[in-house]
Amino acid sequence: MKKQLLCISVFLVLLLVFTLPCTAQTMKARKLVKNVDMALNNIETAVFKIDRKDMYFAKSDTVQRTAICSIQINREDPMSAYHKIDILDANNNYTVTKYDGKHLFISTSSLDSLSFHPKTIIKNVNEDNFLSYAYRFNSYLIMGHYETKRSYRQLNSLLARLFFIKKINVEEAIHNGTPVYILSVYTKNGRNFMDDAVMNHYIRKSDFLPIAYSFSGHFENIEEYEYYEIDYLEINSDIPFENFTISEEDKEQVLLNQYNNFIEKLNY
Repeated sequence: MKKQLLCISVFLVLLLVFTLPCTAQTMKARKLVKNVDMALNNIETAVFKIDRKDMYFAKSDTVQRTAICSIQINREDPMSAYHKIDILDANNNYTVTKYDGKHLFISTSSLDSLSFHPKTIIKNVNEDNFLSYAYRFNSYLIMGHYETKRSYRQLNSLLARLFFIKKINVEEAIHNGTPVYILSVYTKNGRNFMDDAVMNHYIRKSDFLPIAYSFSGHFENIEEYEYYEIDYLEINSDIPFENFTISEEDKEQVLLNQYNNFIEKLNY
């Protein structure tokens, strides 16, 4: 009886696999996500600019922010990378945050107060609320690209297709003057899922690196929207670890010089 049940279970799994839509685009998607993962896995350090536009469920306005991020990948670390981020939001607030594997540093000032001591927080990685502070900056770091070596292949996995993904489509296009593949992922509607959710990943043809992303979906007739663009300024450059280290002296520093360096990079 057990053997019969096992045979029936195996048959049902195989039936699901072979009855999933198999088109040239699906094969193309499979190859594309593999190439994207290979490109991301070759990154050990990176400096990039990210421009974000977000509209959240509870708000009607679009939130715009620009940041420059420096990262050193370490998948053994809880955060997957050491980092330094400079952020400028639409309300003219400037924030600097750093993480060195032991502490998280956050310093914020309005642009008209850069010469004064800013509001500063230093959190130890062992504190109970450490992650609640650290995850505030995940939307800039795009750590989903680096947390695993199979971040994009997961989108095209059997598990994802069975339970979450309705359709995956690939098309070629020009995005802001750059030839790209657009990997569009349509999720299934259902209980606790967003309706009509679509994720578009813009993959640069020349090196298979993600350079933009958009998401839209509805939950109980309320729309959420996310869009960002990435401009890689440096890849695998020699970033001194001192760029990420944190000390008590950081609390005493004003942000004017760092802001000027930030603006210089933005205009580079």
